[in-house]
Amino acid sequence: MTSEADFDTFAATYRQTLDRAISVSGENACYFAQSRVQWLHAVFTSRSIPCRSILDFGCGTGIGVKFLKQYFDAAEITGVDVSSKSLQIAAQQHTEPNIQFLHAQEYAPRGDRDLVFLSGVIHHIAVNERAKWMSVVAGSLRPGGMCAIWENNPWSLPARYCMKVNPFDRDAVMLSASATRRLCREAGLRVLSTHYRFVFPRILSVLRPMEKHFERLPIGAQYVVLSEVVKAFR
Repeated sequence: MTSEADFDTFAATYRQTLDRAISVSGENACYFAQSRVQWLHAVFTSRSIPCRSILDFGCGTGIGVKFLKQYFDAAEITGVDVSSKSLQIAAQQHTEPNIQFLHAQEYAPRGDRDLVFLSGVIHHIAVNERAKWMSVVAGSLRPGGMCAIWENNPWSLPARYCMKVNPFDRDAVMLSASATRRLCREAGLRVLSTHYRFVFPRILSVLRPMEKHFERLPIGAQYVVLSEVVKAFR
């Protein structure tokens, strides 16, 4: 995994650095964070899946937690990350008693989460370490719980450009949706579906209602792989 020192270096300016890197889209980090969670909430609602306990794995400074709290009526949200400074910032911004933040080395899966949410995390994990951390993700879910993995689409030129100009993505190794699905299966998860999102930049935002028709095509800047636990982990 990208070292704690690397992420600690960018913790205080994470939002500004990310906003600059993705400015070509015409949007900022909050737009994408909110859109990801809003879309996922619609999935849970359409399937009538309860979501009372959430793990944000690789939470960073807590941008995603803000929207997980807003859209899901969760009794418990836990953010986990490798960056101590990022966790300090997240904890200062989210002081509710039902929200906690833990260092990745302190976190122990309990098999009780309704949702494990990962956004732009796996490409920061060394390839030979990914299976180990995916076992932690899978072990965090209750039977029937859902894992949502958002990653940048390596077939998208805009996604590649944004990662190229983003200083904390300099050591990241992108992975395809098929590679992500394989990681899920190897961790004992059953893959449910893959969706590609964020096709149109802000200048073409009038076309965004059409994105639902392109979700199965690898043209969006990001994709999400949904998977679930089919049996209890020990």
